[in-house]
Amino acid sequence: MENISETILNLLDQWEAGTINELEVLNESEKLYLQHYQGNEIPKSDYKSIPIEVLSHLEILHHQWIIKDDIPIIRTFLNTSDGNELEAWKNWEKYWNAIDLDNRKEQIKNIELYTAKG
Repeated sequence: MENISETILNLLDQWEAGTINELEVLNESEKLYLQHYQGNEIPKSDYKSIPIEVLSHLEILHHQWIIKDDIPIIRTFLNTSDGNELEAWKNWEKYWNAIDLDNRKEQIKNIELYTAKG
């Protein structure tokens, strides 16, 4: 899973730098998720659960209203060190549960993926 984490981090770097956009992140994440998710439940105490969780969010980022501002928490989660998986999961879930959806709705107004009609 270390390789997939590096791939995701590179994807995030490209998105943050503006060399790819949200739709490209979504499409690439969907491919990676289908390649790496084996359909079995991975315990949160296993690092392998972390990149799968990240991909499960990124492959539907348009439904999750994920934006570039979320990249630092995603990086932190992916960079979890051995033995800290459960704490990382707790922080991850706390972050997403604390998102102010009214504020987020305002933040996505100028992002093409969220404003495209069709």
